[in-house]
Amino acid sequence: MRKKVALCAALLLSFCVQIQAQNDPNLVGYWNFDDRTATDLSGNGNSGTFVGQATTSDFPDMVFGGLGYSLDINYQNSNTDWVEIPHSESLNITHELSILLWIRPDDIENWDGMVCKGTTKSPWALRFNEDQGLRFSVNQWYVLDDPTDPNYAPGAVGAGDVQSVLDVNEVGDGAGDEWTFVGVISDTQSVRFIKNLDEQLMPVPLVFAESDEPLYLGVYLPAGISNSSQNIDYFNGLMDEVRIYDRALSRREVVAISGLAAKPFAPEPADGAMGVSSGTLTWGSIAGTEKVHLGVDADALELVGENTAGSYTIAEIVPGRQYHWRVDVVTAEGAVTGDVWTFTLAGNVPSVPNPSDHADFVDVEGVSLGWAPAFGSTAYDVYLGMNPHNMELLGQVTQTSYEDPGRRLISETLHYWRVDTVTDAGVIAGPLWTFKTMPVFAIDEALAGWYKFELGEGITAVDWTRKGNEGFLVDTTKWIDNGYSGGALEFDGDGDYVQIPRIVEDDWTIMLWLRTEDLSQGGSGNRFRTNSSALIDGDFGSQLENFAITFKSGIIVAGCTTPGTGAGASLQSNTAIGDSQWHHVGWTRNSTTGEMALYIDGTLDASGDRTDNAWKGTKNAQDHIKIGAHDYSNSQGFFTGQLDEVKFFTRVLSDDEIKLEMRPDKRVAYSPVPAPGAVLQQETPVILAWTAGSGATAHNVYFGPSMDSLQLVGAAQSAAEYDLGLLGPATHYWQIGEIEADGDEVKGDIWSFVVADYLIVDEFEDYNDFPPDEIFSRWIDGWNIPTNGSTVGYPDPDFPADEHYVETTVVHEGAQSMPFFYDNDLKYSEATLPLTSGRDWTRLGVSVLSLWFKGHPASVGSFTEGPVGTFTVTGSGADIWNEADEFHYVHRELSGPGSIIAKVESIENTHNWAKAGVMIRDSLDADSAHGIMLVSAAQGVAFQRRSVAGQSTIGTTEAGIGAAYWVKIERDIGGMMSASHSADGISWTPLGNEMITMNMPAYVGLAVTSRDADAICQAVFSNVQVTGSGSTQWASQDIGIVNNDSEPMYVAVANSTGPAAKVYHDNPNAAQTGTWTEWNIELREFSGQGIDLTDVETLSIGFGDADNLQAGGSGLVFFDDIRLK
Repeated sequence: MRKKVALCAALLLSFCVQIQAQNDPNLVGYWNFDDRTATDLSGNGNSGTFVGQATTSDFPDMVFGGLGYSLDINYQNSNTDWVEIPHSESLNITHELSILLWIRPDDIENWDGMVCKGTTKSPWALRFNEDQGLRFSVNQWYVLDDPTDPNYAPGAVGAGDVQSVLDVNEVGDGAGDEWTFVGVISDTQSVRFIKNLDEQLMPVPLVFAESDEPLYLGVYLPAGISNSSQNIDYFNGLMDEVRIYDRALSRREVVAISGLAAKPFAPEPADGAMGVSSGTLTWGSIAGTEKVHLGVDADALELVGENTAGSYTIAEIVPGRQYHWRVDVVTAEGAVTGDVWTFTLAGNVPSVPNPSDHADFVDVEGVSLGWAPAFGSTAYDVYLGMNPHNMELLGQVTQTSYEDPGRRLISETLHYWRVDTVTDAGVIAGPLWTFKTMPVFAIDEALAGWYKFELGEGITAVDWTRKGNEGFLVDTTKWIDNGYSGGALEFDGDGDYVQIPRIVEDDWTIMLWLRTEDLSQGGSGNRFRTNSSALIDGDFGSQLENFAITFKSGIIVAGCTTPGTGAGASLQSNTAIGDSQWHHVGWTRNSTTGEMALYIDGTLDASGDRTDNAWKGTKNAQDHIKIGAHDYSNSQGFFTGQLDEVKFFTRVLSDDEIKLEMRPDKRVAYSPVPAPGAVLQQETPVILAWTAGSGATAHNVYFGPSMDSLQLVGAAQSAAEYDLGLLGPATHYWQIGEIEADGDEVKGDIWSFVVADYLIVDEFEDYNDFPPDEIFSRWIDGWNIPTNGSTVGYPDPDFPADEHYVETTVVHEGAQSMPFFYDNDLKYSEATLPLTSGRDWTRLGVSVLSLWFKGHPASVGSFTEGPVGTFTVTGSGADIWNEADEFHYVHRELSGPGSIIAKVESIENTHNWAKAGVMIRDSLDADSAHGIMLVSAAQGVAFQRRSVAGQSTIGTTEAGIGAAYWVKIERDIGGMMSASHSADGISWTPLGNEMITMNMPAYVGLAVTSRDADAICQAVFSNVQVTGSGSTQWASQDIGIVNNDSEPMYVAVANSTGPAAKVYHDNPNAAQTGTWTEWNIELREFSGQGIDLTDVETLSIGFGDADNLQAGGSGLVFFDDIRLK
């Protein structure tokens, strides 16, 4: 039988190249199975034998293109199929290595072995997984940049088993009928993965240990394991054209061997090359007659050569000229138009500087300069200095680089350099280039890795400890310049991560800054390995030795596994990250005691210890750590967002040290007063204060009206404060330059504050949770006054959960606002602020009292029946999810077991996860335990439940189903909740069950949430059937949604004697205003009622009328920023 014709054309085009490749002296093994055996065609005698039921397949629709046959391996044949090739010296590859082959995988079970030298103790193995792609597993390898290592030699045996996990996604694209060209190439400095015409480079330097074990095709064998073991990683599918080289093949060679190129490829000079010193052009050819086109205009290229055989030399070159060129080919099938490539020849002076012009953060240890050559040069004069008009001649060289490892550059300094061209006719001055060096910090001995992500280009993640633990960026990980401090990295959640060496393994502190818009990523629960978005991962694919910090819907989860068992245990934060600002995360672990702690924004948030081994012992089973991804078993969890200032310590830091190390540069001043963005009174002198940076001996104070116009106003101050006196209304900027012992100045952040063009009455920023500064100690509310229904501040905040008396989320400006609860059931509600200062409300010509308020709208939930048996329910609410719910509930009591069935006829799509369903609920509290079987607007049907009040909600979803659809939820006498769905109300499909303990009576009914607190969702139910004991009357109410009743709102002011003057808001429903609204009151409205504005004693805010008490409503309104303007 002949092989599949679809690939024949591509193979024939590269036939000559294939023959040449087969004669390559570095080809140590080549197996094409065309004679239905594993004969080696390289000439090295590395022929193998089929093991088990391994065979060749010759079905026309199942074999690789060309002549002959393909290797057919099916692991389902009792798990015994592979090809075994005896060891030979030619296969004992220790340095450069290339593996190329074609595969057509079928069912992928795990990390399927393709080409593996030896067992899992092998020096190298190429494997792949359907979800994660290619993996080059390496044991006992050594980094080449340390020749002093006693193991630095071919045949060296390393200590322990180290595996390097390097992935390329979507190998084979999951299509069982597609052939894919794959491979791996290691050149001792980097690893390249091949998938068809795509390549991915990993800058990992490798050499390999010697091995006398066999070479295996189609299997990855654990050491010493029997053939019948179920733990062997078998390849399942077809394999062909397997090649192994003991050198690193070029891109051009790889493409040629693949036969996939449909037009000329791999140009030299490379497309876009600058500073090219030769006029000779080469490229990878395909079969046919070549025609070379060249010119300076990409749209008007001229034919300059034919039958060129992969090479053409420009007849007359012009230095500095940019050329465009294209190679077309006339093949047997017709004309092929090539790509247009571009390069620029070197000029008469050097070009393409390295470091690049204007580069930042250049290493200070040693001078390393490079450039592209100049035409006509006989040598180069190299100049360097910090003054462009007075640079030092470093020396004259004939090569295009200058190296002086012993010469140390000045840190944080702009350096100038120039390379002049020496010719027979004289010296031509080169262009002036600049670079700035990186700062050098005093480094804690335990700081093993510090990644500031400041480079801004390339793929290197510099280790700022200067200990050499550089990492590299993978996939499309993006440099950004608006990080927490300077630059940062952005991760797209789909393959992006940074890989660094393994630098912690026993005790550690891991710290980072993060920011994300996707606050729901990572799902819920406390599993730190699966279904999560990883921030830091120390796992290499095994379940037995790993650790990770992950992001799960705002909760930070950190955990480890027990050595040898894979059993995991995690610690999760109590505080959720609930906004898209920068937040700091810290994690400490004591390997001896098993104690772990999580810090959020510098504050201890969660801690614990384990008596088992999960949090104890060494976690050192891999050679690298990933930032922004985890690699657990067969699943990956990528982080979406930005990361900055990642630090790894080899000891547990104290609480105070955590706060200190949060700062990106400890040399600069910090803790500024006024705080950044603070608003100050015009009448108060401004005194700047700060905490000195480490090593500061004096302080320069800079001040000005903008960031770009700061002036030195206080030179070499000994004290960490400076009096600016009275300032006019404006935004003011300041900065501290810390003077170190050697006289160098380290400037810190530029801070700002505002001197207000108004007078502050109360902006609610100075209250806290401790006497005498609680908000209710200043604002006197209705406590112990029977007729006053006001309560200022939250009455019972959960301080460990970061709750406070004041409101810290719903604010107009600043960080705090005042929550005001009113209850006007035969009461009025009023809170009064006695004014101890600023009582003259005529100062600076003010004429208006301004305050901001935000209430809650009236309930929008409703329930109607019509026609009979059809119920229309409207509801708002953020969601039925996480730890508390917001929705509208139509319910009745249920005692004991029971059920509810309904057909969800329709649901408005206010959000893809708008929900309408049947629910059984323990209580009417927002955080109640419950189970709901729902139909969503666009995400299918789901069984969602919260088994314990206040804990996270979990869910089971079946996508692709929408209204109209039937749903059912049942509760048995033991408390087991079961959910199912149906297309016809007759045949039911179970979706899950959960044990949920409830108090009696519980509540059964219909639930609707819009999944958008500002939207109203309508759902229609029919065929509602309830079983079980309980009431038969329906009740309808919002759950978890705060609603305000309409009550008149007023402000009153009073002098020390006489009646108060009261002004009501002109909107009687002001308390139901759901957005921040400014209320401006002309001061003459108070003075017109007899108030002396030069001596105001009290300010009151209230609802209702103390002189006319009647049955009224209740609610919650927030107040902020009370000012005189």
